[in-house]
Amino acid sequence: NRSRGVFERVSPKHPYERGRSTGKGAWEFALGYSFLDLNDQNIEGGRAETLAMGLNWYLSNWVKFQVNYGAGDETARPRLNHTLQTQFQFQF
Repeated sequence: NRSRGVFERVSPKHPYERGRSTGKGAWEFALGYSFLDLNDQNIEGGRAETLAMGLNWYLSNWVKFQVNYGAGDETARPRLNHTLQTQFQFQF
């Protein structure tokens, strides 16, 4: 809500309704990058980098489906790690 300066839930202009083809909900694409450095003075904890992307589908004011994929590597174990997460959220 820009007028009050607070975050509120996403309200799709055309919410999904069973049996109707006009309601597609709202789609959101997200992209993120994170970096973690665990080295400090005499401590060699390693470093990690992750690139993540997500797709959110807001079916209505109360229902959201989310899929996230992340790929990252760390210096302590030099291999590429992959994560895939899904979430179905219902607010009441």
